Amino acid sequence: MTTKRLTNFRLEDQLLEGMQEVKDREGLSLTVQVRIAVREWLGKKGVLEKARRGAARHGRRGLPLARKGSSE
Repeated sequence: MTTKRLTNFRLEDQLLEGMQEVKDREGLSLTVQVRIAVREWLGKKGVLEKARRGAARHGRRGLPLARKGSSE
């Protein structure tokens, strides 16, 4: 399971109103809409795949996973 952290940020009224319209029409929560938009933007920037590769090498709390045969 992916760890999620509570995040606060500010958006313009126009964006929030548009997101509320999507929520009313399609049932997508504001959180899901933000997650979709950020993932798409990071993918376009070419950093999403780097982040996923790094996550595969780290445990749940962001600490490196111990390798087999390692004394760590």
